[in-house]
This record gives sequence, C-alpha cells and structure tokens, in this order.
Amino acid sequence: GRLAVYKLNWEDYAQTIGVARTHAKPTITGFGPGYVRTRAQTMPADSPLRTWKHVHNAPFQVLMEYGVPGLLLIGWMLAAYWRRWWPLRRHAIAQVCASILLIFVLSSQFHFTDHLWLTASLGLIGYCGPYVLVMEG
Repeated sequence: GRLAVYKLNWEDYAQTIGVARTHAKPTITGFGPGYVRTRAQTMPADSPLRTWKHVHNAPFQVLMEYGVPGLLLIGWMLAAYWRRWWPLRRHAIAQVCASILLIFVLSSQFHFTDHLWLTASLGLIGYCGPYVLVMEG
C-alpha cells in the first residue's frame, strides 16, 4: 500500500505546485507543518489518504510540509554530520553512532521514524555522538 499512497501523495503535491497544471499555487516553502495530517481529515472516507496521516517517507513529507528549504536543512545537517564524523571514523563509538544514524536515515525512507519517541531518540543519539566525542577531546 505504501507505493500506492506515495503515488497519491505525489499527485496531490504535483497538482498543487502546478506540475499537473490543475492548480497554480507554487509551494517552494511547503504547505506548513501538519499539512498531511490535516489533509487526511478532509479526504473522502474511501480515499487511502484518509487513513495515512503521514507520508511514511521522511524526505517527501519534509518536502510537502517545509518545502525545498526543509530539504536543504536536512542536507546541511547531514553534511555537517559527515564533516564532524570523518576525522573520528576510526573511533569505535563514532562507528556505532554512524551505524545507528544510517539505519535511522534508511528507515526514514519507508517509515515515519521521527514521530516515534524511541526511534527518534536513537536517531538523535546517532547524530549527536560525534559532536560529544569532539567535545571529549
């Protein structure tokens, strides 16, 4: 069902930004936080989008809700992480942190991992680990 819902979400997004030319609202900054959840409440009862309150693809959800600036922020965060992690790449804890973050990022392509406190906490540990190791000296 995810692929079908991804397609429906893309069609909704493409129509709204004018790709399908049915609407003329450019949305480079997205529709705002909570758009997907709010939209689900307005969908007809037989629409699959009514039961899916998250896109279950974090980059696509960020694109829909926060637009291109949101995706650029994620890219900047990952680039900053890489620059911080690379000098520590031989450190065992840095390797574990990178593995945790990699699993989190890959999982976010098919799930909405950052809305569950446990998986979000693990992603945060993976992300913050190299920063703590640098402060440690």
